[in-house]
Amino acid sequence: MMIHVSREGQQFGPYTQEDVQAYLAEGRLLATDLGWTEGAAEWVPIGELVKGDGAAPPPPSETGCPKCGNAIETDQVICLSCGHNVDEPVQNSDAIDFVPKEKRKIPPSLTYEDEMADRSA
Repeated sequence: MMIHVSREGQQFGPYTQEDVQAYLAEGRLLATDLGWTEGAAEWVPIGELVKGDGAAPPPPSETGCPKCGNAIETDQVICLSCGHNVDEPVQNSDAIDFVPKEKRKIPPSLTYEDEMADRSA
């Protein structure tokens, strides 16, 4: 599955699911960046696209994490995006500020030659 990434109106990619997971772990992509795969009806947060073992993302939940705001299942105890225990209250100082404190760079798109070299490797 190839994932196209969008942040602040700019589109990047496509990237493999493994690359997106690695970029998320490195902090080069944010779980709130939008992702789209071929055949999808709309763009969704990347954190929802790459959850689990590559299965399709779960249907949208009615609840959200009180700390980061990402969608969580009603029976979930720990937010998979930020690790917050949803049964614990959130202090105002713990709430995540949705404005990034530092500008993070999205990895550049691969050139045709780089992508072909990666695919053949």
